Amino acid sequence: MNCPYCHRETEDTAAFCTKCGKRIPRCPTCGEVITARIRFCTKDGTPIPEELTRDLPGLDDTVVVPPVAPTETRREPHYWTEKETDGQPTLREEPLTQSWKETEEPYQQPPTEEEPPKKSGGTVIAVILAIIVVAVIAVVVILWTKGMLGQSDLETDEENQTSIVEEESEAQDDENEEQTEDEEQAENGAEETDNESEAEREDETGTEEESSEGETADETEETEQTQQIDVSLTTDELTVYEGMTYQIIGDNADQVSWTYSVVGVVEVDSSGQLTAKAAGTTVATATGPNGETDSVEVTVLALETDDQETDDADETEETENNDDTGVTATSDDYVLPNSSSRYLSESDLTGLNAWQCRVARNEIYARHGRLFDDDTLQEYFDSKSWYYGYIDPDDFALDLLNDYEIKNLELIVAYEKEMNYNQAN
Repeated sequence: MNCPYCHRETEDTAAFCTKCGKRIPRCPTCGEVITARIRFCTKDGTPIPEELTRDLPGLDDTVVVPPVAPTETRREPHYWTEKETDGQPTLREEPLTQSWKETEEPYQQPPTEEEPPKKSGGTVIAVILAIIVVAVIAVVVILWTKGMLGQSDLETDEENQTSIVEEESEAQDDENEEQTEDEEQAENGAEETDNESEAEREDETGTEEESSEGETADETEETEQTQQIDVSLTTDELTVYEGMTYQIIGDNADQVSWTYSVVGVVEVDSSGQLTAKAAGTTVATATGPNGETDSVEVTVLALETDDQETDDADETEETENNDDTGVTATSDDYVLPNSSSRYLSESDLTGLNAWQCRVARNEIYARHGRLFDDDTLQEYFDSKSWYYGYIDPDDFALDLLNDYEIKNLELIVAYEKEMNYNQAN
């Protein structure tokens, strides 16, 4: 097969000419080599793209074949002509009429300039990164070396200071020993003189010891007086029944003295336990050894006798058929007088109407000075001589109630639910 450009012989299956290096144009369908600028393949008639034959000579062009080396087999120059046969274009090879002069020198392909290899951008970046890494490693090594040197210098300084301190302590010990020897010698020399006045010194020593002991005792008393004793009481106000006890002070109870605005109502013993003696109101004041004081206002309520309870029961029966207010405003008793001092049972609630249950439930709060948003309840308790309301309903704390009162509240609420009473506040 001859190259259609340089007309040198090359391999039949070559894609490029081995002589001139150009691409061999072929038919895209059958692969036949295209040697001239034609529009259809001469073998199967396939249309040939123009870009494949653009640089090829036309059928009517004169093609000059360069001379070949003497060792090569020369082929006569020829060209292709396109003619129509029965309306179809055909190619026909015809020899050239133009003569050409054979040269003795073989054809040599002109040298091509080799482009210098382009430097890759990735290589430059890699070199820069390598330089940065080396610099960082060098800095780290230098810093680490300086740190080791500094640490060794510190250790050396500490050792030097330790040795200096040891030397100073040894020198001080030597001086102390010398002073001790001198003192012993001085004492031995003065023993004879001291023996004569030994009796007098003993008398003086005894006097000094007595005076020092007296001073020590005085200092101890002054120290005890300056110590502050905690006399804080557990509450500021207290309401109890006759015979009840209450722990009014915890620590230091035995170092506190008590005074009462009204004598005989309450009494506080050395353990800090308050005992209600008689009905009434008094202010108990605790005073510490250094004058610290704290006080509590105590109200002691009288326990009702059996006769009074019978009278109360009669009054209750009389008021059961009254209106919703039930108990008269001038009554001075409780619906459940013992609800703060013992556990009630359901039998204690039997026979109480809705109003009485409501009063019994709220009189537990009223004992501790709670105010009421409900006008009816407030008017009712204001009519009682034992009631003193001063705590706003929103500020009232259940911590003021004792165990009896908490359990009795739960019992009354359960009884109201059982009787389907309206549980208003």
